[in-house]
Amino acid sequence: MAEGKGNPITNLEVEKVEEATKALERLIDALAKLKENGMLDMIIALADMSEELMELGLNDRRLHHAMAAADGALNALEYVDPIVFKENVEYINECAVKALDNPKLLKELKPVGLGGLLKVMKDPDIGIGLALMLAIAKSLGRCLREKASLK
Repeated sequence: MAEGKGNPITNLEVEKVEEATKALERLIDALAKLKENGMLDMIIALADMSEELMELGLNDRRLHHAMAAADGALNALEYVDPIVFKENVEYINECAVKALDNPKLLKELKPVGLGGLLKVMKDPDIGIGLALMLAIAKSLGRCLREKASLK
């Protein structure tokens, strides 16, 4: 205990000061890391704009819908293998971007009848593309039936 004219400092008070000191050290370390990677300035800017952002968020119906959709998507992601999901999404995105990177794509579209469909089915690229879409359709259908039967 400290001696002197005032109240003696108790062990509990010393522990509280030590805990507060450790907390401040952690906070300073976190701030240093945020400053180092450029995030601190962004956080400060967001804090400065917090009132405007809150008003925007409270008044924009589209933001509420987007947040609800994002929440649903995040909840669904809880049940998937993140590595497999990431790889599949990356492959499909890469291939979709390549497929859409054709300035003539929409201009060259022509309706295909049953005969034309049978003819193009011989193309292995069309076959694998359809196989992917059918696999996704099957999985979606199974999931929708399961969800509907739960209610």
